[in-house]
Amino acid sequence: MKILVVGAGLSGLVAAHRLQATSHKVTILEARSRVGGRVMTVREPFAEGQHADVGAMILYEGQNTILDLCREFGIKLTPVKTVGAELPCVRYGGRLLGREEIGASFAELGKAQSAHPAEPFETAAAWVRRCRLSAQAVALLDAFIEIQPSIPLRFVDARGLHIGPERYMQMADGNDQLPRRLAQDLDVRFGHVVRLIDWSRSSVVVETEKGRFEGDLLVLAVPGPLTTDIGWDPPLPAEKVRALVSLRYGTGAGVASQYRERKAVSDAVRTAFFSDTIPRWILDLSVDQPGNAAVVTTILSGESEPRGFAQNDVLREVDSALTEITRSGVTRLGGAMVSWTDDPFARCIARAPIGDQRETVLREIKQPLSNRVFFAGEHTDERPGPGGMDGAIRSGLRVVNEITGAPSRQSSMDHAVRPGSWTIDKIARAARVSFSHPPWSQPPMSQR
Repeated sequence: MKILVVGAGLSGLVAAHRLQATSHKVTILEARSRVGGRVMTVREPFAEGQHADVGAMILYEGQNTILDLCREFGIKLTPVKTVGAELPCVRYGGRLLGREEIGASFAELGKAQSAHPAEPFETAAAWVRRCRLSAQAVALLDAFIEIQPSIPLRFVDARGLHIGPERYMQMADGNDQLPRRLAQDLDVRFGHVVRLIDWSRSSVVVETEKGRFEGDLLVLAVPGPLTTDIGWDPPLPAEKVRALVSLRYGTGAGVASQYRERKAVSDAVRTAFFSDTIPRWILDLSVDQPGNAAVVTTILSGESEPRGFAQNDVLREVDSALTEITRSGVTRLGGAMVSWTDDPFARCIARAPIGDQRETVLREIKQPLSNRVFFAGEHTDERPGPGGMDGAIRSGLRVVNEITGAPSRQSSMDHAVRPGSWTIDKIARAARVSFSHPPWSQPPMSQR
């Protein structure tokens, strides 16, 4: 069969690669001039061969789908690191908090979760007020949520809250290595912005700004917000449209900045820096990169922070934060900011389902149309929390199974909470034992 795939992000590339391997003729239509979608590695203007991922950033331990794919393509991974191997650096109310204050905030969050479990569809903003949490504890929780999916607490599912040590890795030479390898032997047509999908006949016709393509089947692998931007003939079913517009997404801009003082920055940031002002968080993801500089990364949320921040304004805020926590001056060598909110081919960072939307909304969103149009993308995957790279790949494999009739091989581990992640309650129990051995300095419960 001739199969058209719209979108050359991870989900579209995985679907195309597997379908082509089963002797189907596959053509990918991509609006951008590159593959990868929201996986984007920036190498300029950074010196000494360093880079930064300003889209999808990290691979969590336990996300076996993407880890298996990296092994299949020989993608070198960095050693496993832990966000939260020790207490993070926290700034609140214009000052850096002491270790006991940080531990006390964790204990407060844990006690609240134990005493007042969240109800279905209760937002984190509503939950923290019901629990009467202190402003300091709320600010710490808010900063954690800003990492992903970059949405304010009023849209976060309170029942899904978990903070604490997370074991993760990256692709050693940048996360764009995987989409590039996937695309090597595929027919990818760049610069094709889709305007209309006609599924009124036995075949499917895609009209782009540059041409017209016809195929037996279509795989739509674009970010969720773009699905209702496309013209459909006949129009999408009302149930699917209702589901698409009810699913919330995190928005914002990926920011990366490079500094000459590698040791000073790494020692100060430690495993993470959190704040109640811009930047809400900072990670040093350059530990395994060559060179003598440090590259730090953050996301400027599109909903909880003021819009219209220019790149230089944001980078100066990062400079200021690092100057404060290093207690010395820092020298910025380069910086970059990519807004996924304003990107016309993204409009979001990642989906953020709430309540039972994984069992209701997402199932309607991914439902094929007349067995001719199939839907992929991280927003269609039913894994808990944001879909991310692993969810995107899972969705591409699901579509392949739908088209070929092959049984799903998804591992049950992929649906579980990531190994090594702590619930707030576990952190609090450890914090109450002894602040001299803070919870972030302990190994995950599952490894004790």
